[in-house]
Amino acid sequence: MKPYEIVKDIFIVGGPEITDSRDGCIYLLNFGELILIDTGAGWSVEKMIHNVQSLGLDCKNLNKVLLTHCHIDHIGGVPALKKGFGPQIYIHQLDAAPLENGDQVLTAATWYQTNFPPTPLDVKFSLSEEVLEIGEQKIYWVPLKINDIYYQPIPI
Repeated sequence: MKPYEIVKDIFIVGGPEITDSRDGCIYLLNFGELILIDTGAGWSVEKMIHNVQSLGLDCKNLNKVLLTHCHIDHIGGVPALKKGFGPQIYIHQLDAAPLENGDQVLTAATWYQTNFPPTPLDVKFSLSEEVLEIGEQKIYWVPLKINDIYYQPIPI
């Protein structure tokens, strides 16, 4: 399967059938700047970059990476993308420590028989709802709450 535009300016550029079977879905927003939602497990960063380029877009314009949660199939590409393009990395504070500490268990890196290094983060969401304004677009970041317990944040 090839990357494609889901709706205007929102693309899927990675995932199990697009980049690597171990990747969670990777979405790209083109809102005057490029924003990734998740990065896959890490093995397919070059393929994901190629997919972005095949859409006529340039990862040099990648300014933000929004991470839905701390599992390796969503965060594994962060170190390579940070090194290659320098985007700001966003995650909810409830999921920040496993990335910052390189926690192999909480990131599930050990399940994937890989390693995730300690990784600095730029923005940690802390509220029950956050809004990112990008040009005329708004991204609402809302953690999933069940029985007064917050779970993995999901951008909507």
